[in-house]
Parts: sequence; structure tokens; C-alpha cells
Amino acid sequence: PLLVAEARLPCVGTSSVAESQCLHGLRQLVWWKHDRLLGVMWQSCDQANFLVELSLELTVHGREEKSARITSCGLVRCEEHVLCLCCNPDTGTVAVELTSGAILRYSGGALSPWLLPSGSALCLPVPCDLVSLAVFNGKEHVVALSSRLRVLFVDAVRTIMGCSSFAVHNEFLIFSTDSHTCRFISLCHDPEDIPALLSADKRGCMDENVRRVERGSRIVTAVTHDIKLVFQMPRGNLETIFPRALVLSSVRRQLDRMLYLPAFLVMRRHRINLNLIHDHNPQMFLAHAKDFIQQLASVVYINLFLTELKEEDVTCTMYPTPAWRTKGSIDVIAGTEREAGTVSVPPLETQHTPTVTLELRTPPPHEGGKVNRVCDAVRKALMEVGNSRYLLSVITTHVKKCPPELDAVLEIVRSLKENCLPKEAERSENSGTQKE
Repeated sequence: PLLVAEARLPCVGTSSVAESQCLHGLRQLVWWKHDRLLGVMWQSCDQANFLVELSLELTVHGREEKSARITSCGLVRCEEHVLCLCCNPDTGTVAVELTSGAILRYSGGALSPWLLPSGSALCLPVPCDLVSLAVFNGKEHVVALSSRLRVLFVDAVRTIMGCSSFAVHNEFLIFSTDSHTCRFISLCHDPEDIPALLSADKRGCMDENVRRVERGSRIVTAVTHDIKLVFQMPRGNLETIFPRALVLSSVRRQLDRMLYLPAFLVMRRHRINLNLIHDHNPQMFLAHAKDFIQQLASVVYINLFLTELKEEDVTCTMYPTPAWRTKGSIDVIAGTEREAGTVSVPPLETQHTPTVTLELRTPPPHEGGKVNRVCDAVRKALMEVGNSRYLLSVITTHVKKCPPELDAVLEIVRSLKENCLPKEAERSENSGTQKE
């Protein structure tokens, strides 16, 4: 669709109509709210920078054309040159960095000093060319990078040395280093703990918070509430990656909310071991195995999950649960998990499947290991939902057990054959009668 924007900006201290309708002097443009933009504009007549608040009005003309009218709804004079402007879309906080390193807060159409918990105004040790806002452990902080010194500051504290670029995700502080690695620090920590976390990091092959990147690559942005991280390569091209830390964090959050289908699809696409669906919270999975079956609603998906089952607990080997995250913790109130996200459950298949009546054999308590428990729970859920449609999955649950329950499988095949033979004989008789 074509987007046409018409801007009308008043010029402070001048009556030049051409200058008042020109946006060429607008810089540091950020999207503050759904209908509000913020930018910095230099006024030559006053020899000063002004923080401009813009109102966006979108109008739809037909099906293909849209027009946007941008009007100024606020001007605030800045006493110094503005070096950087940033905002936090989740909290609505706006921070302005001046050339002296001072950080100001924009609120209610006015600028005020950014106050630290001690009550003093925040001023960075050196001017930084990249500033952002992050919420660490429930408290909002200013994160700034000096590209010249390769130092990342949190508020006014030198926190990370040898940093080449960074981005703030809604769950992580992500930064690249001079050693060509990309690191992920959870925002559940306090900023004072970051140096200790980096020095104590084991950097193992299974560490999801460390990733090697190409030499000279820089972080452009991290898509909030998503698993995408955009890099600019030394050749200038942009590449999108899906870091294991973001993928696993998203999967764990979906499993906490019992959103099994979205979690399964993400794990299948990014080759995450499907045992994590059970191992993340075994008690919750076994209690809600029926929800798992109803959401997947595909014999192929269910069989893929069953065939990957093994006795190993992947939360202790392949995907260790982070120390800051309680295993299996649910971040939503019980009973409101469904409101946190919707799951699209495919409709049941209507293809004809012979009806087979099976007797559910409940094993004695604590019989077998993890694989046997999961197979029994899934089989029980399959038969509650409809064992005829998921006949192949029911057979898989018997075969996957240790030892395999081959007698039960043969019994299913025998019952299926007995039910199919009379129907085939009846069809053959009907066809012979029609030919006569």
C-alpha cells in the first residue's frame, strides 16, 4: 500500500513557510507511542536544538492508498546539543543524552534530570554514541556504549569492556565483543552482577548464552518479544539469526503456559530436542497430556514426539535450566494461561478409520522409567480423545516402551483385521450383486 505523509511543523522564531513545512532537519526519530513520534530538530534562527513531539494521524483511502498527517504537538528547547535520543516502548520512558554526557528524562512535555537511586543526576563519564533503556530486575537503567573506548556503561558504571555493539531485548541484554562472540545476559540480574557473571561463565559447548559470530559483525537490533537478532556483516549486508538463548527462552515460556503447539513448531523448526516438552515440567505435562494431544492434533507430530523420547533428562544435559530461572516456573496466574496467548488447534480429520475397541491397561505405579510413563500418559490421552483416529500413535506408544509391548500391538492388529474383514466381504457382495 502507498503511504503518503504530509508534515506541518512550526518553525520557532521564524515565519518562513518553506522551513516550517520541511522535515529535512529532523533527526534521532523514534517511535514513542502508537500515534506519537519524537525527534530532534535544529533551529538556525535560535541556534538551539528542540525536542519535537509529533502526532500521527492515519487515514485510509480505499483499499490500496493510505495517507498519514504528521503534526507537531509539542516543542521543548534543549540547552545543549542532543547527542542521542531513545525510548523504551514497554514502559514509555524517554531518555535524552546531551553532548556533556548528561541524561535527561522527557515526560509531560518537559525535560528533567535522570535521577539515580542515590538522588544524584545521571551523567555518563564520556559521551556515548549509542544509548538505550533496559529494565534490570524490575528497575529501569540507562545502557550506553562508547564505540571509541569499547566500553558498555550501565548508568555511569563501566560494566563491560571490549564491547563492539549491543541491543536490548525484552528478556536479555545482548552484546558483541572484540573476541567475536555474542553474549546474552538475562535482565533478571542486577547490573552489579554482570561482571561476575561474565568472569564465572564456563563457556561450555552447551552454553546457550554464548555464540560465535563473524569477525567485524555488529548488532543492529533485537526484535522484542521475538527470537530474531539482526546483524550487519563487514560486507554491509544484513543477516537475521535465531540465537539458541532466545529460542529456548521462548520455548520455556510457551511450555509454562501450556502452549504446546507453538512450542512444538518452534522446536521442530530449530531442531530442539522434543524431550524438552516433558522434561521442562514433567508433572504438568503428565497432568495435561490430553491438552498436548488436542493442540498437536496430528498423528505425524505426535509420532515425532514419541520417537524422540529417551530416558535422558535434557534439562540437565543438553539444555540446562538457567540458574536465574526456576525449573518449570509459571509466569502467569493459574487459570489464566490461555489468556496469555491463543492456540490455534487444527480441526479433527474426517477421514474414515476402522473402529477398534481397545482395553486400556494401566501399569502398576512407578513401573519403568520416563519413557514408559510418557507413553502410558499419551496413550491414555489418545484413547480419551479418540483412539480410532490416532491408531498409529497408540501402536507407537506400545512399541516405544521398554521392553516393547508387542503382544498389545498384535492384539490391536488382530482386532483391526477382524473389524475390516466383514466390511470387505460385505462390499464384495454388494459389488457382485450390482454386476448381476
